[in-house]
Amino acid sequence: MAKAKTKVEAPVVEIIPDPVCEQLVALGLVPNSYHLDLNRGLTVPAEFRVSAPWNLPSRLFQFPIEVGELDCNGQRRIGLMHPGMRTHPYIRHVEDLMGLSISEVGAPNLAGYSKCRIATWWHAVDLMSEQHWKDLLETRQFTTDDDIIRAVELALSGNRITPLTARSVMRAVGVETSEDALALLCKFAEPQEVVCDGVTSWPVNRGSGSPQDRAWGIILAIEAGWLKFRACGFIGWSELGRSRYEQGPGAVFVETPSGQGAFAF
Repeated sequence: MAKAKTKVEAPVVEIIPDPVCEQLVALGLVPNSYHLDLNRGLTVPAEFRVSAPWNLPSRLFQFPIEVGELDCNGQRRIGLMHPGMRTHPYIRHVEDLMGLSISEVGAPNLAGYSKCRIATWWHAVDLMSEQHWKDLLETRQFTTDDDIIRAVELALSGNRITPLTARSVMRAVGVETSEDALALLCKFAEPQEVVCDGVTSWPVNRGSGSPQDRAWGIILAIEAGWLKFRACGFIGWSELGRSRYEQGPGAVFVETPSGQGAFAF
């Protein structure tokens, strides 16, 4: 005789109330909990019109509110991505709808991490372009000088700004180079040939220099013809640059008043 099958009870899943998410969904600020957990923040809708400087293409301005994960007590933190953004029109709009004052310290997750730590970098790198570098300097309070310097290095490496613009930005944040061009050049990693799909290139790798050394090193090396832009849009070593690197930092180099470099033989 066959044994009767024992009915297995389905496990009971406790659903933790999520009042913050429910309120955000009800107000039309997020579509559902999935999107909120995925983005961990609120996005300024395309149809929500803002004036300068809030309309700049900075992720800090476009994603100004951080929303934390749901904890075991059914609570979510909600906070500003930067403490200086209290007057952002969208932030005021959300505060009015929710009837609260949003915290200025972000919304750290259970491990204490908040995207506020990277938001100042977003602002610097997003606006470091020929079109918006002046806007970046005018909204400098939303980033740091270190972020701006690193953004100069990255933008210059990708041909988003000219060496002249890079010089202007570096001087605006009070960073002048204390070393000559060849000394800075030799702080980059030794040039190495790379062959990919039959195409030879000489990419520039960081080496041991500081961000400000790398930024000034790229500025001066492009002006001297030691680095050039490759077909992919990023800088690479020129034949002259590889030759100068081999000479080491002890070679005699002078800079003319125009900013162009030359060796004194």
